[in-house]
Amino acid sequence: MRACIPGHIQRGGTPTVVDRLFATACGARAVEALLAGRHGVMVGEQSGQIVEVPLEVAIGTKRKIDAAMHALLMRVS
Repeated sequence: MRACIPGHIQRGGTPTVVDRLFATACGARAVEALLAGRHGVMVGEQSGQIVEVPLEVAIGTKRKIDAAMHALLMRVS
């Protein structure tokens, strides 16, 4: 037995180039929003674009999982 501190491996594995690029794009958009005085938003991807979504909208909307995407991910993992 050995101690293990949860890190990126336990949370999903080593980040890929796509993961890093996505994180960089989201971070840049978040900084742009802050510099422009926009707050109370979350940054994420919607239809292939990095967007700002008001927190009220982000937490107030229930979304369904895309069944086709879920099936694809189950085959890959």
